[in-house]
Amino acid sequence: MIKAILFDNGGVLQGPNSGNWLLGPHHREIFDLRMTQEQMLAIDEFLSRNPDRMPEAKKISTEEEEEKLFEHFYREIFEMVKIRVPEDAIRRLSEDMTYSDERLFVFDDVFDWLPRFHEAFETGMLSDATPSSRRIVHNFGIADYLDHETYSFELGITKPSEEMFLDVIRKFRAPVEEMLFIDDSGGNLKAAASLGLTCVQMQRGKGAVPTKPWDGPIVHDLAELWKFAGKAGS
Repeated sequence: MIKAILFDNGGVLQGPNSGNWLLGPHHREIFDLRMTQEQMLAIDEFLSRNPDRMPEAKKISTEEEEEKLFEHFYREIFEMVKIRVPEDAIRRLSEDMTYSDERLFVFDDVFDWLPRFHEAFETGMLSDATPSSRRIVHNFGIADYLDHETYSFELGITKPSEEMFLDVIRKFRAPVEEMLFIDDSGGNLKAAASLGLTCVQMQRGKGAVPTKPWDGPIVHDLAELWKFAGKAGS
């Protein structure tokens, strides 16, 4: 029987208003970043091979430190794909990513269902994120319905690192065999399943950013997750 629900954030509870996790909501006003398909694929390939280059993979103490990490990150990425971006634009893009709460939106069903999950289950969040992402989670009221939170920036590692999963598992009262993990990334789900968690992938429609596939159970919204949580383990 499932007694605890562990949520990923991005792609499950929230999405990027810009349509890109690496760009803030005002990037088009700051600098026209029209990239070719080839350039976008090059960035995706580079980050898949070097996930430690992402700001969220660093141990970060403050949002000011996060802003500086984004500046370094943008310089490296734009140089790699040969996009000339002025220093002032890089600074403003980094500020936009760090300090704009509107860079993220909450999926329409979250506040209909998250309170129900919190009432019925022990709940938590495990997210690859920076300090500003945690701020947004709290400012939007999502944290009101979470018993536990673990963010990559606190540990300096990202999913699917076993250490990150073990950190949040230790916070739960429920044993691992009674925990359900929901994520949009198949790679993260496989890692969690290897530790004994029941896993299901979220594949949302409009507003979602596609991620790695998964050959296990799939839901498309929190209503379906609610039904799955009741059936899983029964």
